[in-house]
Amino acid sequence: MAYGADVDMVPVHSRHLAAVGYDESTCVLHIEFRDGHIYAYSEVPAKVHETLMSVKSHGAHFSHFIHDRYPAVRIA
Repeated sequence: MAYGADVDMVPVHSRHLAAVGYDESTCVLHIEFRDGHIYAYSEVPAKVHETLMSVKSHGAHFSHFIHDRYPAVRIA
């Protein structure tokens, strides 16, 4: 799994998520939480990232469709 430090993080309005970034070349989704921790989720299709960014509740969508569904590692 690649962890790109150069991934652009986009702030989101959420009680639990602070920002989201996606590296399309490696299919790695980066999630920064409000507590400051950043996790990298691998094998995430681009469509999953697109949907996450378009929904009204980023946190609820993350909980239902990403968390515990894709391999993840804490990177910060």
